[in-house]
Amino acid sequence: MAFAVALFIVIVALGFRRRQLTLGGILLGFLALLASMIVAALGVYLVWTLIRALYPDDNIWALQYNSPHYWFGFAGLTVSIIATLYVGFRQRISVANLAVGALLWWLLATVLTSVLFPPASFGDTWPLLFSLLGLGVLFTLGDRSASPWSRFAALTLTAVPAVLVYRRPSTG
Repeated sequence: MAFAVALFIVIVALGFRRRQLTLGGILLGFLALLASMIVAALGVYLVWTLIRALYPDDNIWALQYNSPHYWFGFAGLTVSIIATLYVGFRQRISVANLAVGALLWWLLATVLTSVLFPPASFGDTWPLLFSLLGLGVLFTLGDRSASPWSRFAALTLTAVPAVLVYRRPSTG
């Protein structure tokens, strides 16, 4: 956890040094993620309430057979709500500030998990570390005429550990 905090500080300092971050922008990015999580949760809740209102006689346990469909639908709805909100946020807040604001939430989750339940802290720590490395690569590239594919590759490669940590374990 200490390494994650130190790396976060180093990456944020690099972003300030490269003039890609501002303190106000990071705060707005932090609040943007909070707002988008609240709006997405409310959106999914409203859709779930609508489903329950349209099918009031169905027993809740009968939905267990279709639960993967609901999970994928709710996950898709959540991603679409957050992506739409971030398109709007992007008009006023830079991508770097939005990313660091979101990673600040992740850092808080990592610290809390490490303190309250250390055996589970790897689930937050590894994705945070690799996300910070990807952000560091973007800050290092700066505004140079680097190919957009190199930026995409850096972010994609550093997202792999999050997928591996949160993948569904195989059985049998």
